[in-house]
Amino acid sequence: MSPVDLSLKGSAKLGTTPLLAIQGAVPNSLDLLLISSKGIHLDIPTYNLTLMTGLPFLGAIAFQSSSTGAQSVPIALPSDPKLDKLPIYFQLLSFDLKKSFLASNGLELRLCR
Repeated sequence: MSPVDLSLKGSAKLGTTPLLAIQGAVPNSLDLLLISSKGIHLDIPTYNLTLMTGLPFLGAIAFQSSSTGAQSVPIALPSDPKLDKLPIYFQLLSFDLKKSFLASNGLELRLCR
């Protein structure tokens, strides 16, 4: 089990705004949510983590984690029906300046109508 857990609250239905639930992030730290159209499995032993989102990145969202390391982040999904069945990949990096950083599990969503 990953030290940081990333999960979906709601559905990946086009035109909706589900929440990505985060548990176990470093409290009061910088978090970076990576968003990609490609999933990978790249081990980075120097940092003891596995990168689960690949290039090209669709975007990244930076924010400060809560005092408990748990929070929910709204993700507005487009309503374009051409995106039906498109996979989107997410992974959270939680930076602890004293201990390097933590990475969440990877999360794959398939957009649907």
